Amino acid sequence: MHLFRFYQPFGLHQLRAIAGATLALLISACANQPTPTSINTAHNPSQNHHTEAKGSFEAATLYALLVAELAGQRGMRQVSIHNYVQEAERTRDINITRHATLLANRYNDSNNSLKAALLWTELEPNNPEPSGIAAAELIRRGDIERARPLLQSALTHNPSNTVDALADRAQKMTLQERKDYLTLLDQLLKNNPEQPHLLYAKASLLRFSDDLSQPLLLAQQALDLAPQYDRAILLEADLQARSGHLDTALGHLREELNRRDHQQIRTLYTRLLLQKGQFDSAHQQADLLTTNAPNDHNLQFYLGALMLEYNQIEQSEQYFLQLEQRFGANSTLHYYLGRIAQLKELPDQALQHYQQIGD
Repeated sequence: MHLFRFYQPFGLHQLRAIAGATLALLISACANQPTPTSINTAHNPSQNHHTEAKGSFEAATLYALLVAELAGQRGMRQVSIHNYVQEAERTRDINITRHATLLANRYNDSNNSLKAALLWTELEPNNPEPSGIAAAELIRRGDIERARPLLQSALTHNPSNTVDALADRAQKMTLQERKDYLTLLDQLLKNNPEQPHLLYAKASLLRFSDDLSQPLLLAQQALDLAPQYDRAILLEADLQARSGHLDTALGHLREELNRRDHQQIRTLYTRLLLQKGQFDSAHQQADLLTTNAPNDHNLQFYLGALMLEYNQIEQSEQYFLQLEQRFGANSTLHYYLGRIAQLKELPDQALQHYQQIGD
């Protein structure tokens, strides 16, 4: 059953009356398509050998895409994505395929994003944007064989999304998978030795090895080339702390925060202050984080768990109680509040929380 049957009042007999408005709507949608902030394309439209805008579509395609737009306006994202991807596969039209890919990617529909991106790479094999989207998703799935042919293009042209996917995947990689990616990165670095994102990507893959000196050196080389490279700043500080140079890491992060405010850098700074035992300073930094991002509930949860890890019980309880007041109690909050009650030697209160886990 087609999902767009929810909109049967727009029967096919009415298409002639709305065809002009529909086509204008589609052209407007493609012109204003959502663009992921993590990928910028350097693709030259003049290199595209596919028709950019077809003069006409079949009635069923016009209808399906009109329903997709109406569904998007009504918040029915899956209907919108489904119809766009369906028509991209059926028509192989470049505008529809591009919009389907970016729409699915924007709303984290990984299956449809990959499906549409792979089609887009077929239609525009020299465009790095769909290669980046497809490669990132394949990396997340651990599918190196399908990702490998896309990686060179993705890593060479504005590769933030691909590099992030590699970094996120690194801890889950098998030794052989990591070796294969490192071989590819070495090949790319041989031709582009001063590309900070390639240096950072290699450092990210090596950060779980026993010898931290090589990934630390690579992160520092990336920063020599791009001093404001946020990912490399965070990785360098983390590796310094793990290498026993906690004061150096804190000093570098402090200098960076004196120049600019940055949530991820301040979050790492807070964690390292706790690790150093500078609890009052860590509390001040955590307060700054929540003041600057009062609606970031994931951050509040992280800080609650972090404070508990370093036995900062009162501060941890404060974060979890704030979340409980805002969202109501759930099993996760009951678990953490139960642990806190145990640490405060309040067994009845702890038991009360634990008994509500799973409700």
